[in-house]
Amino acid sequence: MGDKKDCKVHLPANRKVGVFANAFRVLPDSGDEILLDFCVFSQHEQQADVVARIRVHKNFLLPVRDRINAALGIGQGQAPDPSLARPPEETMN
Repeated sequence: MGDKKDCKVHLPANRKVGVFANAFRVLPDSGDEILLDFCVFSQHEQQADVVARIRVHKNFLLPVRDRINAALGIGQGQAPDPSLARPPEETMN
């Protein structure tokens, strides 16, 4: 994972509430990139609508997994880490 460095994270006012999602999928994309689709699934309609699509380098999935595990209390008993997680420098081109 990239260096842990303090940096400012700007959150625009129109994104402070976030977007609700109750389903997601992980899709391979071109080369070493992966798409993460966050969706709202309707049981009644048997349909999921994508509310956010994020494209990341595949090496970034491990830090994402580690942060989620920490937030869930899975692993070495680590507390959730609010610092910015970044992929290795060589993948940020």
